[in-house]
Amino acid sequence: MFDSPVAAGVSSYGGALLGPGGRTLAIGTGDETRLWDVRDARQVGASLAGRANVFAFSPDGGRVAIGDRTGRRVRVVEMSSGRPPTVFEVATRRATGVDGLAFSPDGGTLAVAVKGRDGVLPLELRNLKTGVVTRTDVAAGGSMAFRPDGGLLVAGSVPELFDPADGSRRPRPEGLGSLSGPYAFRPDGGLVAFSGSGRISLWDPALTSPVGDLPAVGESTFLAWSPDGRTLASYESGDRIRLWDVPSRQLLGVVFDGLAEPGFSRSASMAFSADGGTLYSVTGEGVMRRHLLDEGRVTAAVCARAGRTMTPREWRLHLPEIQRFEVCG
Repeated sequence: MFDSPVAAGVSSYGGALLGPGGRTLAIGTGDETRLWDVRDARQVGASLAGRANVFAFSPDGGRVAIGDRTGRRVRVVEMSSGRPPTVFEVATRRATGVDGLAFSPDGGTLAVAVKGRDGVLPLELRNLKTGVVTRTDVAAGGSMAFRPDGGLLVAGSVPELFDPADGSRRPRPEGLGSLSGPYAFRPDGGLVAFSGSGRISLWDPALTSPVGDLPAVGESTFLAWSPDGRTLASYESGDRIRLWDVPSRQLLGVVFDGLAEPGFSRSASMAFSADGGTLYSVTGEGVMRRHLLDEGRVTAAVCARAGRTMTPREWRLHLPEIQRFEVCG
């Protein structure tokens, strides 16, 4: 979709995150935040002043929380209201920055991972209506995910389990400590996928035991489920995207390969369209791409780009083992 960053300056201090359904993109630069309508390829509203590199969208995509790893302030923007953002500072006095953000499924609670001069600090759970903050007694930063029913919060690069109602820590089952972020709950909450060493591990929704593995090839930096929960997309640190058929535990294929060195685009994100026919991706540098997954859409896009069907001679040259048929009609 875009071969260069949507906004200048993203690679220096900012970042980017796709919202639910790939409808909206939040882009942080060295001095401002922009919200981008993906379908119409235009900016939504005015830019928000201030450095931003940590984002979270509410599950309905109606709000976005914005933070900075070197600042204590968090802003919550309502996408359609036009009102000024709600602004607050993290409650922990020793905190020097925001390390992660996540909305609860009902949008009423914002989990805020904070860090100080000596590292990650205990997690904060803020009631967005009352402003009341519940502090956990366990440090957890980076990746965070609520179970879709709101009854469990997973947080930390080494996963910790929390009860969102009171912030209490739940016992971590054996084997979960060997996994790492990122992780993602299936839309119906029936499975949760974790990145691990050389694999993607699937666990039951209560996180009591693993139920299977996907033999990942590279280190996954972001995971995204299709709306029907049958397909899992993994973004690898070498700027590569793979698709997995979860029921069969089989690799469907590589939909994009940027042929980059490992470690590239650690802040990348992805989102499936509401109908599951398109996968959107954006690198941490703000480079956005659209990957068509539906056969009909792919054919239409290729034919529109070529402007014609293949000639018999071209077919014999490029596809000699396949009987010719009409592709572009």
